[in-house]
Amino acid sequence: MTRLWAGAARGEAFTLKNHGASDLRGYDVIKDIHRVEGFVSARPGWAGLVIALTHDAGYWRAPTHGRATNANAFRLYEGSLLNGSRSWGPYTGGTSRGREAALELRGSYPLTWADYSSLGSGPAETFRTLVVEIGELDEHDH
Repeated sequence: MTRLWAGAARGEAFTLKNHGASDLRGYDVIKDIHRVEGFVSARPGWAGLVIALTHDAGYWRAPTHGRATNANAFRLYEGSLLNGSRSWGPYTGGTSRGREAALELRGSYPLTWADYSSLGSGPAETFRTLVVEIGELDEHDH
């Protein structure tokens, strides 16, 4: 979940590629939540975490245009609430190949991003984490 950036941190040079496709990465994060829910629900007393790390503000900052997109269900914006069925919009093309299945979440997850590190004041120099806690689920969680 990176965007293009090149620089140095603590004397070590880094070059990060632009992965883009935040809709697909969002699907993957939500799929991980769905998978961890399966682990947790099959094992009483278990809990789990899904952790995402990025320096691409497009993951945590909602756009200001206000238009619905075919990938709305897979956005990870600050303050969003993930719950219920998550599926692609009706006009999604081939971009979802291999990720077509709707994801049914049992729990409800408010999304809160936290600062992780900063390499400067540029647009791709702040890294943030999203930590989603999946607690013990019971038959009342859908």
